[in-house]
Amino acid sequence: MPSFRNSKAEWPIPREELIERRNQFDRVQLRLLRSLLVPITGLAIAGSIGIPLLVRSGQFPESFKSIWQIVLFSLVLLVNFLVCWHFPRKWLGSFDLLCPSCSKELKDEFMSTAVTTGRCGNCATLLVSDHSAVQSDSDAWSDPFKPMDTLKHTQAHWPVPLRELIERRDQRAQFENLRVWFLLALFCGTLISLMPVADWLDEKVESLPLWAHAATFLAFSCIWILPFLAIIRSTRNRYRSFGLVCPSCSKLLMNNLITLTVATGHCGNCGTQLVSDHPSKFQGP
Repeated sequence: MPSFRNSKAEWPIPREELIERRNQFDRVQLRLLRSLLVPITGLAIAGSIGIPLLVRSGQFPESFKSIWQIVLFSLVLLVNFLVCWHFPRKWLGSFDLLCPSCSKELKDEFMSTAVTTGRCGNCATLLVSDHSAVQSDSDAWSDPFKPMDTLKHTQAHWPVPLRELIERRDQRAQFENLRVWFLLALFCGTLISLMPVADWLDEKVESLPLWAHAATFLAFSCIWILPFLAIIRSTRNRYRSFGLVCPSCSKLLMNNLITLTVATGHCGNCGTQLVSDHPSKFQGP
């Protein structure tokens, strides 16, 4: 099979070509992760062990301990950003694994949806030319939905037009992204501000009573856990507020379920028809 790197796909493409593009991308990404695994692990270990040793040996000012910990933390975050987001997105473009209509990255649940249904899980565009569950003669459909300023706290009257479903999903994602970034900023700010406290506790640890050790451990555990619990709870509430709940099985239309619903017009959990004007011929179970 020829290499598809830096080659444009003539959408819709055969299913075999889509799978081969995905497999070649996975192999390139795996080589990157293997090559960077040792440097990332070494950086984390060297920072966590080396900085305290340098401080205790007198070669490192005590007052700069927290600053260098912040610098190390920022470097690890930068490397993780490059490995987990920048490079994969760049290589997805080089293998042309982007939807030609909405430019959505065809990875994870979007790739599995494209392979199994033949359509983009973000906009329902036809991607696979030889799939048995897609419309072959025409890919046009009526679009009676009129966009609204906001669909928050509005009930969906299922089945809804495809455009309304996509609009509800996009508005929820936009609102949720702002909320998640706020909570993450609050979490990182709190963590950085508590580093001097951690240094002080490190000096006083031997003189603290047992209950103080337990209270300190509980406090720092809450700082790590509570923001993530808040994000999970708020995410579920946002899905309900935008009406993204299956009327039959009450399953939240999130992650792979919403991509399957957009691609097929049916709930990915129970098969109930949720889209009234879907172009696909797929009829559900």
